[in-house]
Amino acid sequence: MKIGLLMALHVIVVLCFSSLFFVMGKAPEENRQADNLGLRTDNKTSQVGINECDFEQNINYKIMISKNLSLNMLKQLMQEALQYDAQLIIRGITQDSTLSETVNFWHGLFINMKEIPNLIISPQLFTQNTIVSVPALVAFYANKPIAKVTGISNIGWLKDKLNASFGLNHQHTLQENCEAFFDGRVLDFGHQGSTVEISEIDMLDLILAKISTIDWSLKQENAVYRYWHSLPSFALEKASECKIKQIDATVKISQPLFNHLGEVIIPAGTRLNPFDYIPFTQQIIVFNGTHDDEVQMIQNYLRDHQHNVTLITSTISQTNPRDQFQTLQKRFEQPLFLLNDTLITRFSITHTPSVISGHNSFFVVKEGCLDKS
Repeated sequence: MKIGLLMALHVIVVLCFSSLFFVMGKAPEENRQADNLGLRTDNKTSQVGINECDFEQNINYKIMISKNLSLNMLKQLMQEALQYDAQLIIRGITQDSTLSETVNFWHGLFINMKEIPNLIISPQLFTQNTIVSVPALVAFYANKPIAKVTGISNIGWLKDKLNASFGLNHQHTLQENCEAFFDGRVLDFGHQGSTVEISEIDMLDLILAKISTIDWSLKQENAVYRYWHSLPSFALEKASECKIKQIDATVKISQPLFNHLGEVIIPAGTRLNPFDYIPFTQQIIVFNGTHDDEVQMIQNYLRDHQHNVTLITSTISQTNPRDQFQTLQKRFEQPLFLLNDTLITRFSITHTPSVISGHNSFFVVKEGCLDKS
């Protein structure tokens, strides 16, 4: 159960990634930073610019936010998200709120907006990119983070920095994989403005804490109890005399049947009796499992009829249904089944015990005759 919930959390996490590279020059300081990250090359064999990698088409930005930011800042970041088709990311819910209250809060900010920005809960993105204060921007390319900055709410600022770091003067051969520019490392522009603490709790930690308080044994017991006490029960009358009735086994085909070539082999409306092809050799006994005399009758009957007998009880004890059902199975030394509406309707069962068998082209239902067999 815990693993399933964790997997569900990872499905919730939407990881879209981004970055932009299109500029003619690079400042000395930015050159040094790119050198340290291994993002520059002295290969002079080709003057191919970074635009050959189509970076601008594969850019995604994520704006890390929190309820702790001012309303004005949140509204500014929402507009920024719409302008650059970026995602707004929150870490979870606050300590004193529920998930529905959190959803209502953010929905309230969107009410008067003509367009709604994309907002998701993703604690993993905060953890993976070491975001401990907001606002923060993270740029992704090819599903990998390539740059981040905190204290900045303007995606254009980060785009300019990326352009300056990876401009057209950056040289590489056509044979190089474009992702090799980054080599899994992130260009960190640090803190560039004021930030606030993240008020939301990590959603994953919250769920794990909740899971740790659950009594799984009790939940299992309750589930078993609900199952056994929700099973169908039919209060059929006890037969006072032996009655025998015949039920035509013929069925009407409502839909045409086709062979593997698509040819109709049995048209709709055809009436068929399965006993014309296969005899019904089983015996089905429907009884009341709470009546000791009927249970004893069946035990006596089974001594002489060991094969092809199916036992179906119309009801079991509502006090302790599971124990009684298992007790009956052990007593009969064979599987036991529960009666359902389909059987009652098909065989016109009104009393117990009833024995259903086949004869010629008919089902034969004997009510109250079990002790006379």
